Amino acid sequence: MGRLRRAPAGVGVGRLAVIGAVAACLLAMPPAPTHAKPKSAKAKKEQSGRRKAPPIEISSWINTKPLRARDLEGTPRLVEFWTFDCVNCQNSVLAMREIYGLYAKQGLRVLGIHTPEFPHERDSSAVAAAVKKQGIGYPVGLDNDFAVFNGFKNKYWPAIFVVDREGIIRATHIGELHVGTRAWRNLCASIERVLAMKKEPRRS
Repeated sequence: MGRLRRAPAGVGVGRLAVIGAVAACLLAMPPAPTHAKPKSAKAKKEQSGRRKAPPIEISSWINTKPLRARDLEGTPRLVEFWTFDCVNCQNSVLAMREIYGLYAKQGLRVLGIHTPEFPHERDSSAVAAAVKKQGIGYPVGLDNDFAVFNGFKNKYWPAIFVVDREGIIRATHIGELHVGTRAWRNLCASIERVLAMKKEPRRS
């Protein structure tokens, strides 16, 4: 199995120009791998927390009309960050389709946030072709400016976040996901807990 793809440090909105400036320095350093493992073994496991998920504001979507943050309010959701030319992401498509089939009818919003690592992955027609080829039926948002990727403080492809009705991130899975594995069972358990949770009434 290939190693996890990690976002290059410093890549984000308006920062790609820095790459040229540091190229000379990088030539003097040992070549870094295209992929990197999480810093600790714990990063691979499902983790619960009380961090608030940032709003998802994307103008371009595939498989749905444009979605705004307000459209997702009050709904449990699973957010997966991926990019179509990532082998680890491709290996997770079957599990993602299975989750969509199992839980969408129960109220889970499954969202694929396509954040490109390389320039050719920014082409919306190429993303649409990959979505069709891989049989992805859930909404896919084009996050070319890394706004949502950075908002979630994410660093990896693929990465999955389970968010409850209140917008709290309840579980995270980093790396490939395969049906029937321990990580799969843990993630499904987290999804089921989130679906069972009732939205807390607003306090006056």
